[in-house]
Amino acid sequence: MANKTRVVGRAGKKKLSEEEEEWEALSHHNEEAERSLMVLSQLMPEVAAEDAAARDLRDHAHGFYEEIDKLAKGKSLLEVTDRVLEETNSIIADAKRIVGADPYLKRTHEFVAAGNNPVYPDVVVSLRAVIQSLDRYRAKKKEEAAVHASILYELNTILAAMQLMGEGEESFSKDALQRRMGQPPCPKWMVSLGFNDSNFNFERFRSVGPPIVKDEKHRQLALGSGEES
Repeated sequence: MANKTRVVGRAGKKKLSEEEEEWEALSHHNEEAERSLMVLSQLMPEVAAEDAAARDLRDHAHGFYEEIDKLAKGKSLLEVTDRVLEETNSIIADAKRIVGADPYLKRTHEFVAAGNNPVYPDVVVSLRAVIQSLDRYRAKKKEEAAVHASILYELNTILAAMQLMGEGEESFSKDALQRRMGQPPCPKWMVSLGFNDSNFNFERFRSVGPPIVKDEKHRQLALGSGEES
């Protein structure tokens, strides 16, 4: 976009022309898209790592649960061993560290290693609660990953079109964008030209702007593009 000149209208200075105003709007939205892409490049690996940690713990907890469930048969009044108690508490602690705020997991507490050990059914119930919380957490991470991938697709389409414009290209067609992106552009940002052809919708981009991704304390994600799909 180096071949375009930005002009900022201020009091006492020449008023921006319609073309200059349009370019200012496009430039501003392009910067927003680049910022969102940068945030996504950090969020997506984090979400993948969080999901992987939950997956590994879930696999371990499920295997341990199956063994304890077998041992629990006919031993409802027997206390678990110290080794079983230690591992159960470790699994509960790890789940709370990974999952965080799950209202049902909060009710599951580590067993106090003093006095009599808990009986097998109590341990089985706690392990099942942990596994269910990890399943819910992984489902949430799967949804987040899908949202991220969808927004990334939009941003790549937008930035490809702006790159073509900045290079002075005159074609912003589906084929031109596909050559730049290595995949078809996001249909959401294309406008039909008829005869199975389409162009990037600069008017929509100028008026609506790109999807905005924010990385705040709670990693709030503003979904969509400022309008209903």
